[in-house]
Amino acid sequence: PQQPAAIVWGMLGLLPSCAEDDYFVLPPLFQHSEIKLPGESSLVIDTQNFSTNASNVKKIKFDGKNQGAEKLGETQVKSGGTLLLQLDNR
Repeated sequence: PQQPAAIVWGMLGLLPSCAEDDYFVLPPLFQHSEIKLPGESSLVIDTQNFSTNASNVKKIKFDGKNQGAEKLGETQVKSGGTLLLQLDNR
């Protein structure tokens, strides 16, 4: 993505990877976000323990399933669903 788009994605807690079709998961600047996608779907990003001082993401769930890595595939993002991020405020 172009730089301005990458900045917006980063603010939402998803930073596009330059080398792969993935998004790195970061603490977002918003407690709740919803992105309307083409068609009927949307990507919802919710946080637990939200704080603008959050230093990292402690736990990641996508559509209720734990994610082992701190990234999401492009297919997951484009398909939509619910991303739940548990933040660590330490």
